[in-house]
Amino acid sequence: MNKAKHILNLLNFCRGGYVPITGPLKVFFEITFRCNFRCKNCDIWKKPKGDEINTIQTRDILKQLAKNNVLHVSFSGGEPFLRKDLLDLIKLANNLGMKTSVNTNGWFINHKVAKEICHSGLDTIYISLDGANANIHDYIRGIQGSFERVLKAIELIRVERNGKTPKIFTNITINKTNVQDLAKMVDLSGKRGVDGVTMSVVQDFEKYRPNKEMVLSSGYLNELKLQMGLLKKDYRHLLPHMDGYFDEFGTYIKNPVELYKYRCVAGYATVLIHPNGDVFPCPVAFKKMGNIIQGSFAQIWYSENSNLLRKKIKENKHPICWFDCMAPLNILFYYIRHFELFKLLNPRFLSYLKHKAIS
Repeated sequence: MNKAKHILNLLNFCRGGYVPITGPLKVFFEITFRCNFRCKNCDIWKKPKGDEINTIQTRDILKQLAKNNVLHVSFSGGEPFLRKDLLDLIKLANNLGMKTSVNTNGWFINHKVAKEICHSGLDTIYISLDGANANIHDYIRGIQGSFERVLKAIELIRVERNGKTPKIFTNITINKTNVQDLAKMVDLSGKRGVDGVTMSVVQDFEKYRPNKEMVLSSGYLNELKLQMGLLKKDYRHLLPHMDGYFDEFGTYIKNPVELYKYRCVAGYATVLIHPNGDVFPCPVAFKKMGNIIQGSFAQIWYSENSNLLRKKIKENKHPICWFDCMAPLNILFYYIRHFELFKLLNPRFLSYLKHKAIS
């Protein structure tokens, strides 16, 4: 029944509707802003941490999400493994019938934690990788030894899971410092036995304010194009997203307004929850919808305020991003609306889509 509602809901979106008939497909749940890294790609570690919802409140929120037909919860931060209750929250979400993923820097994954991860029911783990060697990765991440910790975390989980879940992905943020090594990073990931690699170009928003030295400019487009050509030629089997997503990297860098042609699903198929319970349409967090501690998720999701925000998003009154958590969904529904379904016939993309939300 839940899946049928989502299908009807998404068909309504494709027809131009903006008032949902069910909860979102996916919830991005940032359970903490605390972070042990000092990344140059992101400055969340500098921000005031404020209040953080406790375990009892978080468990209640997960129950509310399940009651509102959410299919997938993505736990992130900050660094989510700084929450000692993370694995218990993953188990609860899975017991409630939701798929789960987690985004991590890998630092805290030792033998014991890897074993617990593999017994938690977690579906997918994304481990950040920002260099093909320690010099580049550790420089971007701001912590000596972080590169070796990433490789160790991948190995520990790969062995402990015994061929089952969680699926392991490395996640790359492409920037000025590592763009020339993009193919090398994907090659390294493949040799380490990961299931795939996700990536996006570094993006400059108030919430994720990177160092200026990280942001790609038009002068790097040729190198980016070269690297993406190598990936499509030699490593396509490791990239779960459709070509249309990668093809627009250059568009985002040189003329992002062109990407408004893809109607955004933010606030309709996705929603974000901050560590203090604030609710936003998406990870950019450009407009608050409400606070889940002060009101229920259903009250926020179906409110007139949220419907007005969705209408504005439909009218392209929102900032443009090109993150791999949002843009592929936007492209997917663009293809459906324009009857370009042949562009979706990539077996790896269909398998990834099934793993993420449908199955």
